This record gives sequence, C-alpha cells and structure tokens, in this order.
Amino acid sequence: MKVSINTAVFLDELNAGKTQLECLQTLEKEDNIAGIQVRDEFFKDDMRAEELDAIHELAQKKGWMIDYSVPQALFTDDGLNPELGNFLNLAQSHGIDALKFSLGAPTKESIKEAELLIKPSGVSVSVENEGNDHGEPAYVLKQLAEVTQNGVIGFTFDAGNWYWVDKAVNVNRVFLDLKDYVTVLHLKNIDVAKLDTTLLEDGDTDWRALVANKPAEVPVYLEYNIPTEYLGAEMNKITQFDA
Repeated sequence: MKVSINTAVFLDELNAGKTQLECLQTLEKEDNIAGIQVRDEFFKDDMRAEELDAIHELAQKKGWMIDYSVPQALFTDDGLNPELGNFLNLAQSHGIDALKFSLGAPTKESIKEAELLIKPSGVSVSVENEGNDHGEPAYVLKQLAEVTQNGVIGFTFDAGNWYWVDKAVNVNRVFLDLKDYVTVLHLKNIDVAKLDTTLLEDGDTDWRALVANKPAEVPVYLEYNIPTEYLGAEMNKITQFDA
C-alpha cells in the first residue's frame, strides 16, 4: 500500500522556517508515496505561486497527486464560501488535483452552487469533519447524505478531529457509520487525556482497524507532526500494512 503525506508531518521544520517545497524535496527518494497535501497557511503570499509551480514540477517527476488544504469551511453560515472560485482557479493554474475544505453549514442551495463551480473545473473537492459543533458525528452523517449525493463533493475523514468534539467518541464506530462517504482518510492517533497527536503506536485509536476497513481506493494521508527521525518508520507502517 502506498502512503500519502500532508505537510503537517513537517510541522517542526515549517515552524523553524523551512518551506513546504524544501520539506517535500526530502521525500524525493521515496518510491511508495502516492500523493501529497500542501497547506494554504504555510505559504507566504508573495511566494505561493512560485512555490506551487516548483511543487508541481516535483510531483510530476514523482507521479504524486497534489491536494491543497484550505483552512476554511466550504459552506459558511451565509452560504457558499465566496473564495471557492478563486481556489479552483489556483488549482487549475498550478496543477493541483484536489482541494480540501472543512464542512461548515451546507444548505441545498449552497450545495448546488458549489457543484456548478466544481464540476466543470476538473478539480476534486472534499469536505472534512471539524473539531467543533459541525464535527458531531450525527451532524456530519446528516449533512453528507446531501453534500455527496451527486458525487461532485467527497469527504475527508479526519481520525483526530472527532476527539475535540467528544473525548469519549469511538472513532472506529464513526468510521464504519460514514464509510460509504469517505474518499480520503487523514490518519493520526490521539492521546485522549492530553488531546494531542502521537505517533501511530502511542495513542488511543485503533488505527489499524481504520486502515483495514477503508475502501481500497481511499488514500491514506499521514497528517500529524512527526519528528524527522521517526518519519520513515511511520510511513513504513502504512506501506507495509498487514491487517
């Protein structure tokens, strides 16, 4: 199984001043990476376009899919996020395959409006469960029934955000309830007492069950801070996964 990488794994390096491009270049010799997900908040506005073009060149060389994480809700209390069109244009201009937003508060009208923009763009778009009231399992399940019904918008299942809503949540049960909607799995483990991410073997989630139960076509993104010396081992847990 190949693994995909969200640049959150490089949080220490990013906070120390490295660019996402510099971090991703350290993966150039890896052969078991399917895709990468870059994060909007880690780009400098005046360097975003140049860095994205260089990332696209690297991704083409390696055969990586590029996903772009937007730290905004797709559906706001006032309707469709007005920046959706701009992000779709950004994706089209820089070879980005997919965009990820948080879910927010969709309505029939805003879903239709989003679909009209997304469908002709050729860019995949997914929404993610949040660590707030919009991330309650029952709410997410109800909304996804409408948001995903036409196959235009997918769902990114974040294995950690559920705990910020309810520390007692059974994440594997929630995954099974939402499995039919999941198009991307953001894999992480959580120390529930501290509400903080851990290495895969050190938290309270049965991460192996999540990977074993996912549909075969759903990519697994590692999305948590991983000290450099542990990154290879964490990746190998996915690439050598045996249920």
